[in-house]
Amino acid sequence: MPPRVPGLPFVGNLFQLDPVKPHLTLTEFHKKHGDVYTLHILGEDIVQVGSYEAIKEATMTKQDEFGGRPLFWRIKYANYFIHDGR
Repeated sequence: MPPRVPGLPFVGNLFQLDPVKPHLTLTEFHKKHGDVYTLHILGEDIVQVGSYEAIKEATMTKQDEFGGRPLFWRIKYANYFIHDGR
């Protein structure tokens, strides 16, 4: 597992993410923790890949390690309400 961003028990890094512009928080994590790091949000570990080179390595060189990962159900649930306009 890649290095983990320190967070709180259970909620993990949830409250560290800017709710309006989470990409800015992820950019700061990338600067501090490198191209590949782990977030822990509501009991789920999320591996964040933050550069072209790291994405290429994950999808081409280490596809067995990164492939077939389950969809983070809380993200799927949140996207349903965001895109459905509720």
